[in-house]
Amino acid sequence: MTQIEKHPFDQLTPDFIMDAVESLGYRCDCRILTLNSYENRVYQVGIEDEQPLIAKFYRPERWSREQILEEHSFHRSWLTMNCLLSLHRSTKAA
Repeated sequence: MTQIEKHPFDQLTPDFIMDAVESLGYRCDCRILTLNSYENRVYQVGIEDEQPLIAKFYRPERWSREQILEEHSFHRSWLTMNCLLSLHRSTKAA
């Protein structure tokens, strides 16, 4: 019998998500909300004493580094136009 190959997103456990966010210097409060996304995995992650942030995990081998950086640049351009969009922070209160 052959072992079934796991999808890379299978490792996106709550612990993995919180470890990723905390590796950036934030302190998670253990609240994670899965948000809709067609290809990637996107989560609203609660942060102690702060607004929650949005963590996005891109589908492996689907996006190049350049494409991801272009998307981030696009989101930042919206911020300069005073649009209600934040690359790192949710606009909803915890």
